Amino acid sequence: MTQAAKKKSQSFSAKAGLCMNVARIRKSLRRAKVSDAVASKAPLFITGSLEAVCKYVLEKGFENSNETKSRTMSNRNVIAAVRQDPGLARLFGGFAFNSYALSNKAIDHILPAKEQKERQVRIEDSKKKAADRLAEARANKKAENAKKAPVAAGDGALVD
Repeated sequence: MTQAAKKKSQSFSAKAGLCMNVARIRKSLRRAKVSDAVASKAPLFITGSLEAVCKYVLEKGFENSNETKSRTMSNRNVIAAVRQDPGLARLFGGFAFNSYALSNKAIDHILPAKEQKERQVRIEDSKKKAADRLAEARANKKAENAKKAPVAAGDGALVD
């Protein structure tokens, strides 16, 4: 037998040294029909990138579980880790986590203390202005409805 015949076949993941399934990513890319053709290296690159992001998220979640002194890492630890890290917060910006856990926001870690206070003042001002506009709109609506309400005439007939 030749040496080529003895060689065992390896998966794309094993060849690249990845844990995630490259073939599954390739299949997803083709099904998504992002383009007419998918290059042979694209699924490898995407799988490697996904694996690196997953590893980073899990490391941050593990650190968060150690900070909270819990024995197990839960989804709350992962969510809190994503929300606290500015880069991950941007990455998962449009993603809605299903959790009731209170956690710090990334903006608290990005801005310096002075800018944070200024931002809070601007937020409070805009909330007050919005509440004032809402109250004014409700008052105007009541006034319009009062004008439109029919007035009772002396003989019992309603007059507009």
